[in-house]
Amino acid sequence: MKSVGRLIFGAYILLFFSLPALAFNPNTDQDLIIWKKLALFIASWIEQVETNFQYTSNNPQIIQNGQIYILQFSKINPESIVFRLKKTPDSYLGILEYDEVIYQATSTDLNQLKNTTCYPVKIRRLTEIFHYTNQGWQ
Repeated sequence: MKSVGRLIFGAYILLFFSLPALAFNPNTDQDLIIWKKLALFIASWIEQVETNFQYTSNNPQIIQNGQIYILQFSKINPESIVFRLKKTPDSYLGILEYDEVIYQATSTDLNQLKNTTCYPVKIRRLTEIFHYTNQGWQ
């Protein structure tokens, strides 16, 4: 499942590289280089965020609430990932937006819980801002 997400996100990155004018209108070659560095940084950042989730589809949280068992995990929706490059007078800012989706499944039988379909129950829209320096994106 994780490799499918990486493939989808990789396809988005290739699309971003081939169509940079849709997300950013570079005035110079330097602008385009910085934009491409941002795209690579974002791909790495998203992978790091997903790796740092405490509970994933491969390692979900299981909670018992009375007679009900609840399976829960977080995942980034790859289709929600959007990033922009803003040029400032001194440098660049990268703005990343994505949805963190919390999935849940419930069952009265703990053994059947992992075979139960998980549904999204909460979506958090997150925005992160990065600054570009000579050392790269931070």
